[in-house]
Amino acid sequence: RLLDIDPVVAKVGASLLTRPERTDLVRGDYRNHPLDYAFLMDQTGSKRKIPLNSEADVIGVFGDYIYVCRNKSEFSSELEFLNSNLESVRPFPSLPKEVMTFTVRSEQVAACIEFNPTKNTNELILLSKN
Repeated sequence: RLLDIDPVVAKVGASLLTRPERTDLVRGDYRNHPLDYAFLMDQTGSKRKIPLNSEADVIGVFGDYIYVCRNKSEFSSELEFLNSNLESVRPFPSLPKEVMTFTVRSEQVAACIEFNPTKNTNELILLSKN
């Protein structure tokens, strides 16, 4: 069944980024699984839906942006940034879209690992809000 209250991922300005979860009972053990969408909820409780490709997609906040790391294959994902209006933007024009992981260390610093299947190499890219 769905959790009664969506877990909060992060605060975005005056709004909250939430990711609904389903709870399953497996051999007497409760397991939570995120769903394939998230919500941006304002102070009035009004929700705007953010569709994701799958439950494996990762969503979070970096600086003033919501990031979505969309699972595409075993080795790569597509990295997308959304502004407060949930419009896709490119705040880092040189940032590759194909990434293995996108990890936010703080509101100021994030690490992005690019996978290049033609060269079979990984590149670590550090991002700074400043």
